[in-house]
Amino acid sequence: NIWLDANLSNIDQTIYDDNESSTSGVVTYQPIATLNATVSDLNHDELVNVADAVALVEMILENQIPEPVVYYFSDVNQDFVVNILDVFALIDHVLARDI
Repeated sequence: NIWLDANLSNIDQTIYDDNESSTSGVVTYQPIATLNATVSDLNHDELVNVADAVALVEMILENQIPEPVVYYFSDVNQDFVVNILDVFALIDHVLARDI
């Protein structure tokens, strides 16, 4: 279960055992700050263009493990996997301006 406090500055997540009869622990963490960027803007220059596509291809070919925020922006089709399908979606977006 996840609870947010009133001002969204902390998130509490309770971890249960398999049958949810007792808690295994509580994890409290602060959420990531609101991102003022667009999915597929990998270099955060506020433009989605060929430079973003090149960065995505390099990341995939070099088997880089990006930080969570970069991974989020790289998952263009938002299927929770960063792969060649995201490159195709990003190129379609750059050429057609439709994402």
